[in-house]
Amino acid sequence: MVLLWFLLILCCGGFVSQLSPVWMSNIILAVIVSVNFDYNQGNLKNKDLLSGMLTAAASLFYPPMLFVAFFVVTSLIINRFSKYKDIVVYFLGILTVYIYVFCFYFFTDRLPELGMLLKDVRFYNTFAATAVYSWKEIVLLSATGLSLLYAVFILKIQYDNKPVLLRKRLETIYLITISTLLMMIFSPFDVHQSVGFLLIPFTLYYAMLSQVKEHPFVNDIMMLIFAVALCL
Repeated sequence: MVLLWFLLILCCGGFVSQLSPVWMSNIILAVIVSVNFDYNQGNLKNKDLLSGMLTAAASLFYPPMLFVAFFVVTSLIINRFSKYKDIVVYFLGILTVYIYVFCFYFFTDRLPELGMLLKDVRFYNTFAATAVYSWKEIVLLSATGLSLLYAVFILKIQYDNKPVLLRKRLETIYLITISTLLMMIFSPFDVHQSVGFLLIPFTLYYAMLSQVKEHPFVNDIMMLIFAVALCL
């Protein structure tokens, strides 16, 4: 179900027609989310190290991917009761990639080039970069905000009486949403491309809503509104 929703909104937004930072960021984020969604299986230290290396590697191509660190660290705190060693291993994974890049430029006598690249690194603002919004962008932002708030509100009601473990899973998705919202806000792209960073939380929310028995028609309509707005 999650995969079907993800493919649907990817196609609606036209994000699969070209290789873009949005598309690549979503793929890497999907891997990081799958690794960090369940800490009860597998070697956790390996998961933390892999997540850190993926975060750092993605940030080399798109710096706002560093906001994923907020999701991973807070998710570890919530689900692992603040296991500081896991957090340290995660940041060691990030440092490993950065140290490798530094060593590459150092041993090839290209440190000035690295300095020039770092000088050009900056965080943009999607909303500040757009002076005048078209009606399509206004509709897309309105549909995105309405659909997102609806999903958060309904799932909050549905999960209030669920076991603690399930409520933690929902809180984990909230953390993903905050991270992707930051990636969207500090994006150099236009509104349509920037909304693409929210595809993963939307996928998770509406895959969960599709299992809710109450008001299934309304849930489908809200998802359809978002999908149609992406097609504009």
